[in-house]
Amino acid sequence: MDKRGPSNVKRVAKKPLKCPCPYKCGKEMPPLQFLTHLTHCRRNYVRKNPHDIVKCPYNSTHCITTVEFELHARMCAPSAERSITTT
Repeated sequence: MDKRGPSNVKRVAKKPLKCPCPYKCGKEMPPLQFLTHLTHCRRNYVRKNPHDIVKCPYNSTHCITTVEFELHARMCAPSAERSITTT
């Protein structure tokens, strides 16, 4: 047996990690390209589905789909209250 290990063991090639786009465009990309893609894809999604996006009442920089709004509002409200009391 040499330094590479036993000769009867098959080596499995690792698949590179891919992040799926949450906007259902069907694309997957490496993590380093994910944020750039997400920015472009979100812009396109909002243009095509403007009725599907709602602004968060606690933070105006948060734009959420109507499907995710209820969960986001529950999670964002406590953090908004903390930031008001600490300032």
